Order: sequence, then structure tokens, then C-alpha cells
Amino acid sequence: MQSHSQKGPTKVTTFVFDLGDVLFTWAPSPSLSDVPPKTLHNILRTNSWFDYERGRLSEAEAYGKVGSEFGIDASSVKKAFELARDSLKSDPAMLDTLRTLKASGYRIYAMSNISAPDWEVLRTKASREEWALFDRVFISAAARARKPDAEFYQHVIAESGLEPAATVFVDDKSENVEAAKEAGLQGIQYKDAAGFIETLSNYITISK
Repeated sequence: MQSHSQKGPTKVTTFVFDLGDVLFTWAPSPSLSDVPPKTLHNILRTNSWFDYERGRLSEAEAYGKVGSEFGIDASSVKKAFELARDSLKSDPAMLDTLRTLKASGYRIYAMSNISAPDWEVLRTKASREEWALFDRVFISAAARARKPDAEFYQHVIAESGLEPAATVFVDDKSENVEAAKEAGLQGIQYKDAAGFIETLSNYITISK
């Protein structure tokens, strides 16, 4: 197997993947929840939710705070996110890509903005063999920082010992990809599995 970086002589050795909306998707049924999908997505963009993802709020505190902000009962917020958790599923095409990368000798990490309770649920949404594809999973709740906080990227770099210039970071949010580039990593903004797999060929070559 040969690999090469798109820019410069540094060979790509490592990949860091976002989890939500890249390796896992979620789509709760609107008919089962009192909270509309648009409101649910807006909740995910609040500072209160960010603090929850940074491990600064408990689950009950987070539901109470965002419920107050949006005029929704905390119990309805809780039910909406339980339904969202239930709808989580992994993307088979992306998992197959990870298997190929792993078999070709690349190091693979995950880096996710996720609360500790949500992480405990997400861990059940893939098999032990699938989680074993990752050298390590980094979550914002444990790091006490979230993307695009520079501290989170530096934490991952320090803990994994990865070489930033030889690492490709993959995330669906442009601000997270830009922050990765500022930390010295290469970056791919994820749109869909087919597009990512096509883009991947610009960074590496996998012998078959």
C-alpha cells in the first residue's frame, strides 16, 4: 500500500472522524414528539447545550435550561431526545470505508461533540467489532471542550500523539474543519458517503 498527502511530502497516516451526521445519523419521527425537528436542531445550537456537551451541566439541568429558553416543558425535551437517541443508526458505507482504512494500516480516531449520557447510548448503536476500528474515541464531555474549541483539538493531538500534518480530519460542519486546519491538520468537510469516498482518493491511495 502506498499513501500520499494532497499537499506536500507528508504521508497521511491518521484519520479523525466526527461521529454525528458522519458515521451515525438520526431522524426521529416528528409524529411521536411534542418538539418539532427544527426546534430540536435549534436546541443543539444553544450555549446551554454546548455547556452540556462540555460536561458542565447534568442531563436534567440541560433539559431544564433549554426548555426554559424555548418555552417547552423539560419532560417534553427529554422525550424528544430519547426519541432522537432511539433513531440513531450507523452508516454502513462509512463503516466499510473505515474497515478498508484500518486494514490498510491507517490509524483511526473519533472526535465528537457529545454529552456523557448521549455517549453511553451511542456506544450501543454499533458492535464491539465496529468500535474496535477506532484507536480511541474522544468526546467533548470528557475533554471539557467541544469543537471548534482549539483546546479540544490540542487535547486530541496530545493524547493520541498524532502528527497533525499527516492527519485528515473529517466533519460535516465547516467551522470544525477550519478549526482543525488551524491546528495543523488536513480537513475534509463531509457531505455524504459517496462524496467523501471520492474525495478520499485525493489524500490516499489504497492498494487492492
